[in-house]
Amino acid sequence: MSLKTAILGLASYREFSGYELSKFFDSSLKYFFSAQQSQVYRELNTLEKQGLLSVRLLYQDDKPNKKLYSITEKGSRELEKWLLNFNEEKHFAQRLPLMMKIFFSSKLSNKELIQSLERVKELTIDKMERLKHDADNIKSYEDFANIDENETFYWKLTLDYGLRLYTMYLEWAEHSIKLVKELKNNETKEN
Repeated sequence: MSLKTAILGLASYREFSGYELSKFFDSSLKYFFSAQQSQVYRELNTLEKQGLLSVRLLYQDDKPNKKLYSITEKGSRELEKWLLNFNEEKHFAQRLPLMMKIFFSSKLSNKELIQSLERVKELTIDKMERLKHDADNIKSYEDFANIDENETFYWKLTLDYGLRLYTMYLEWAEHSIKLVKELKNNETKEN
């Protein structure tokens, strides 16, 4: 997945300013795809140059003028092409820094590893709470993007995925803490 397809997908709902798109991005896609606001603006310019987005200038008396972006027919075709292309290897490829740290955790004492896993639990619970909050706000997204429940049904599927994923992380962290506590051969390691 790329920032390009994320922006095209969001722009397929309605016309957005760069600021609105960035905020909408941050409150909807951030759980499975992240981007900085500066990256979003750069990509908007690139997509406009490629003819995948069109832009119009909205003149405002009391505020600075703003650019409004909308998806073009070419952009819609590009988005549909991406949606229909399922490459199994790409969809399941992951980089998980947490797993890399766990893989090399024999360099830590049990106490240090348990502290790290406890932190994973805290972070996971926090992420779950934020995800539940966003799930409660889907109605406001419907109004903001001017879309109906049929569209947000698919958003709810991604929220469900996120909650299930974080539930698995939480269960995994708790199980790992239990296993590490049972481990005897690593208790006396020094840093």
